[in-house]
Amino acid sequence: LRLARAMAAHPAVGAADADALAALLCLHAARLGGRVDGDGQPLLLVEQARERWDPGLIGLGHRYLQRAARGSSLSRWHCEAGIAAEHATAASPARTDWAAIVGWYERLLVLDPTPVPRLAHAIAVGEAQGAAAGLAAVEAVLPLLPAERYPFGHAARGDLLGRLQRPQEAHQAYLRAQAQTRSAAERALLARKIAELGCDAQAAGG
Repeated sequence: LRLARAMAAHPAVGAADADALAALLCLHAARLGGRVDGDGQPLLLVEQARERWDPGLIGLGHRYLQRAARGSSLSRWHCEAGIAAEHATAASPARTDWAAIVGWYERLLVLDPTPVPRLAHAIAVGEAQGAAAGLAAVEAVLPLLPAERYPFGHAARGDLLGRLQRPQEAHQAYLRAQAQTRSAAERALLARKIAELGCDAQAAGG
C-alpha cells in the first residue's frame, strides 16, 4: 500500500492507473479488520461486521479513485477499484449495488476475459439477477477454471444451488469444492456451509 501511494505521488509514474491501483489497495486494506472472526476463521463478505472496516482508508480509496478518473483510458485497476468501492460503501449486504458491480466486471472482462474474472462476474450476476441466472453463468465458466486447487467455482455453484432450494446438489458441489481446498481455513468454511444446508449426508450422496 505504501509503495502504491508512492507511485501515485511520483511525477514519473503517477498516472491515472497508478491512482486506481492505490485506490484498490486502500479499499481492500480497509476491510482487513473484518475478514476473520474472533477465532481467526475467515468470514464471507456478507458476514463481516462493517463497523470493523476502516473509514479513513475507505475515504482515501475514494479520493484516489476520483483522481484516477482524470485519465483517458480504463485499466483493470480502475475496474477492480470500482468493484471494491461498491462493496466498501454499501451500508449493508442487502444495499450493495450489484448491478453496478456487474457493469464493472463487464468492463474488466473486455481487458481480461480469463476464467477467474469470468467466475467473479457470474457470481455478481447471481446477486443482481437472481440465483437461476447466476447458476447458469457459473456453470458456463466452471469447465474453464483450473482443474485442481481452485475450490471457488464449485463453492459458488453450491451457494446458488442452496438458494434455489436444491440442497442435495448443493451438498455435492460443496464436497467437490472441499476436495480442492488449499488450506484448513477454506476447509472449515466449506464445512460450515455444508452444515448450514441441513442436508442428510447419506441422502445427499444419492
